[in-house]
Amino acid sequence: MLTEGLLEILRCPDSGEPLTLNENKLCSSQWEYPVLGSGVPCLYRRPEQSRLEWGSRIKHFIDLERAHLKQLQQLASQQASLTRKRLLLQHEARHKNLAQMEKMLANWLPQKALPNTPSSQQIYSYFQLFFRDWCWPEELQASVEYFVSALANRDPGQLLLLGSGAGGLSYQLARELPEWHIVSLEHNPFLALASQHLFQGKLLKLHDYSLYPCRLEDTARKYQIKVPPMTDKQHQLVLASFPHLPFAPASFDALIAPWFFDILDCSFSDAVATASYFLKANGRFLLSGPVNVHNPCYELQWCREEIEDCLQTCFETVSCCQQRQPYLANPLDSQQRLETVLFATADGVRKAQPPADTLGDEQILFSPELQQYQLRTETVHNILQCIDRDMSYQELAYILQSRFGFADHEAGHYARLFMAQVQSELAKG
Repeated sequence: MLTEGLLEILRCPDSGEPLTLNENKLCSSQWEYPVLGSGVPCLYRRPEQSRLEWGSRIKHFIDLERAHLKQLQQLASQQASLTRKRLLLQHEARHKNLAQMEKMLANWLPQKALPNTPSSQQIYSYFQLFFRDWCWPEELQASVEYFVSALANRDPGQLLLLGSGAGGLSYQLARELPEWHIVSLEHNPFLALASQHLFQGKLLKLHDYSLYPCRLEDTARKYQIKVPPMTDKQHQLVLASFPHLPFAPASFDALIAPWFFDILDCSFSDAVATASYFLKANGRFLLSGPVNVHNPCYELQWCREEIEDCLQTCFETVSCCQQRQPYLANPLDSQQRLETVLFATADGVRKAQPPADTLGDEQILFSPELQQYQLRTETVHNILQCIDRDMSYQELAYILQSRFGFADHEAGHYARLFMAQVQSELAKG
């Protein structure tokens, strides 16, 4: 059920007009937005197009994963006993996760899918957030402690969490700050619906697996995740996309952006100013994420001081600190990543802007790096066109030698190097 307080601040993400609840739909003068069976309003800016795009990503992933599973079985049948056991353990984990996903997202599958377009936000993106949020308790703790401390001395109100992912942070904040009403926004339907499943006190069975296990027993691990349910008065999940948020301006007393602005297509400064548009003038803005902003453009690849300067442009007061901590530190993996994390608190909105409808006037620079990328991509495309069946590395080496002019003594090495790069890109999704 949608609470009355949430209905008061919901707006059409396209026109900005108030929404009315009609049976199981939120309606504006032009659009109808469904409230999904789990009680999650689906408020993408272009609802039909967005559902089709996500449905196409889901279908493409399912088709690709089925092909991967078939290949794993074939590979396992050809290996020695221990390697066969490792591959079959991975196969079992991925097979059961796929079955869970197909069941949860059955209503999203389109009759006719769109061509799959490259995107950093595929349906399986950030799948490991489930385990970080619910099964690896130490990694999220520093964020929970920081945000709770930053809000403990504030009068309770409406709190917006941007990019709630698998929901662990939302759940813990709701437990630690029971007087606040938390609105979590997520745009990946699998993450959103699975986290809502947990919020309602239901059991979720997921299998973690590692492509790089240190020991055979670390290849896969089964988790049964279940927590006490939350009430609608404590928390509401919304399915929508940034920057076109489905809320009235200045709706929130506090806004948290955990590991969010670093994955957006827009610039960091535009993202902060847009997020501030939905924050009350005396509201509190809380940020966590990498201590530098990664971007292919040199001028947008900011360090900590540039991030702080941007925040000071948008807010009256800003304070920051940083910690060195694990990032998605899967205990099954043989190697784990450490990240320097920035935490920031900002008060007093001085610069806010509504969501932009244009791409802006930023230029695409025809840089030497872009030219090299064009050449490399063209070569990769031409080689991939030659792989139209199962083949040995010796056959690929011969193709590199005969069609692309590689030297005889180099062709075998570059065949393996090429496929290692391709497999790395495939593993990233």
